[in-house]
Amino acid sequence: MKNSIFTLILLVIFSNIATAQFKTGESFISGAFFNNLVNVNETGTNSGMNSYNHYIGLSMGKFVRDNRALGWGLTHRLVMENNSLSRPEPRQLRELGFGVERFAEFYKPVGEKFALYIRPSLNLGYSFKNNNAISDNQLVYESRINSINLSAGISAGVTWRFSPKWAIQGSFAFLNPFSIGYGFSETEYFQNRYPNGENVKYEGNSVTYAFSPNISSGSIGLGLRYFYGAK
Repeated sequence: MKNSIFTLILLVIFSNIATAQFKTGESFISGAFFNNLVNVNETGTNSGMNSYNHYIGLSMGKFVRDNRALGWGLTHRLVMENNSLSRPEPRQLRELGFGVERFAEFYKPVGEKFALYIRPSLNLGYSFKNNNAISDNQLVYESRINSINLSAGISAGVTWRFSPKWAIQGSFAFLNPFSIGYGFSETEYFQNRYPNGENVKYEGNSVTYAFSPNISSGSIGLGLRYFYGAK
């Protein structure tokens, strides 16, 4: 499987272009949105748990050459959770994230409507996470973690341009060879207190680094893309 993926990448980069499905100056936009809402109430009381989360992704780009595009991507993630069963009640904001991506796309047409592509990208993201531990409906601790991450990635897949304005993209191979991050955190313990009555708190920071040139496959990501501009 890995040999097939590497063959696809080399084919897209180094092969001669036979039929251009995309034209210089043509622009595109694609997006994704997901949200989820869960509400659970304890029988006979007004106490309960409810959560909400959403993810928003937006990509915009332009073909600088036939079958070669450059673009930017933006992402946002939010997770909220309300737990009135616990004492004290945990903070409602569980996760907040923003990201920006710079990417290039290289296409190799296969027939009139299909094309293979690879997409190298560089990503910069910020995230805030609020983790906690609860025992017997008592809040034990909360950890508030801020992190900044820089990573590089490559994806590969197939595009089906079923009309002049629309295309479906399917990604089936992903490579994330490099990432580096910095984080700082504060942990507050609600069951342990200083002599003055304040909760015990700890602060920390960390630097993470990962180099993993392994290709992952077996999952497929689908997206819808709209084209506009020069044709």
